[in-house]
Amino acid sequence: MEGASPSEFAETLDTQFAASEAGWQKAGMQLDAWAWEGHQLAAATSYGALPVKIAIEPNVPVEKCTDDNDIGNRMLQLHEAAGQTYQEAAAPVIEERLAQAGVRLAMILNDAAKANP
Repeated sequence: MEGASPSEFAETLDTQFAASEAGWQKAGMQLDAWAWEGHQLAAATSYGALPVKIAIEPNVPVEKCTDDNDIGNRMLQLHEAAGQTYQEAAAPVIEERLAQAGVRLAMILNDAAKANP
């Protein structure tokens, strides 16, 4: 959807995943399950498709929110690039997750509106 406006992209996702939306709604609000689902998809698809495998780092004490153990620089030094193969593997997952996020956010907002009339 390169070059599409946000509303055009949203309409495309809505059309593409229309058949799945009812199932997502029927499953109800399962915030913990949603988080784990996202983690598993990221590990398998997004991170799993990277051409350079990134080693798991040891736990480092964090004293404040700004502590990042210079992670940005370390990641930059890997010279990782998201090439065409990676993008083709990740794009369908990203599109589905965006569509799910829209449906799930609507569920949360509707539930909040019912609780606070």
